Amino acid sequence: MSTRVVVLAGGLSAERDVSLRSGRRVAEALRASAPEFEVAEADVDSNLLDMFRVDPPDCVIPLLHGAAGEDGSLRDVLESLGIPFVGSTGDSCRLSFDKPIAKSLVSGFGVNTPASVALPHSTFRELGAQPVLNAVIARIGLPLMVKPTK
Repeated sequence: MSTRVVVLAGGLSAERDVSLRSGRRVAEALRASAPEFEVAEADVDSNLLDMFRVDPPDCVIPLLHGAAGEDGSLRDVLESLGIPFVGSTGDSCRLSFDKPIAKSLVSGFGVNTPASVALPHSTFRELGAQPVLNAVIARIGLPLMVKPTK
């Protein structure tokens, strides 16, 4: 009896296409390097949990991008169903999903992190994008990266 592995990819986030490509590559690599595994690919939809209840996999490899795949909720559901998965726990995902919180946590343990500023969209809207950006540049310098949140 072979080990059944399901690679979860796709989902509904704006990063769906990236997730599908990642999932396909991981599934292909598993098939090539571990022929003893039965590897299936699945998308996240309303049929997924019924599929898992009827025929639970031995392991799930979640490769979803965006909130639904990275905020820990999917891992909590898999854990509730008793389905083993690869990767971090739901709690770990929640702590690392919000970048300013993750930075604060790792900095608190002495890990050096780059200078940063976390500002909500409303700050840029209310104060004007250019003056806010100028203030951030004055504080941390260039080059810099802007990573918007939802």
